[in-house]
Amino acid sequence: MLESPYPTVISGPPRASRIVLPRDLQQHHGRERHVVAGGGALLLQMGQGDRFTLVNDEGGQPVEIIAARLNGQIDAALIGQSSNSAASGLKALLSADTMEPGLARLRSGLAVRSIDLAKAGATTLFDENTVAKASISFSAVDAGWLVVAAPGHHMLPSEQSTLTPLTLMVERANPRL
Repeated sequence: MLESPYPTVISGPPRASRIVLPRDLQQHHGRERHVVAGGGALLLQMGQGDRFTLVNDEGGQPVEIIAARLNGQIDAALIGQSSNSAASGLKALLSADTMEPGLARLRSGLAVRSIDLAKAGATTLFDENTVAKASISFSAVDAGWLVVAAPGHHMLPSEQSTLTPLTLMVERANPRL
């Protein structure tokens, strides 16, 4: 038997189309998504019990995290971590001659909140050998401020060390109204 060159026709009215929404537009109340650009940083207020998940999107991007109390005192124990570096990457970003406008706002935000990076003890996560989509989660023990930096220098043509973005997912314990 020969097959018909015409498609089969389904009788009746056409089916209604479905609306497909991207996953990011369906964020639940109290969930936030922040992107930290490679070579950039982010200052975020954290409340007691807030949960953070940091994702190294493309891999190979070192991360420095600084947690500070509301009075500006730097304390890595606020997020259940210990400081293992002096935040040299973030300090280099903020002292660069060609500073991005966002980093200038970050510098003034740190000054307003009395966060002194000279006394900073940062938690360094990930390194150049980190695989893509590697993640780490932590929670805030008390209210304060969180600085997440993706430090690095612009890539030389002879290297393969690009600056890549990070994604910070925040789940608030007490969402704002």
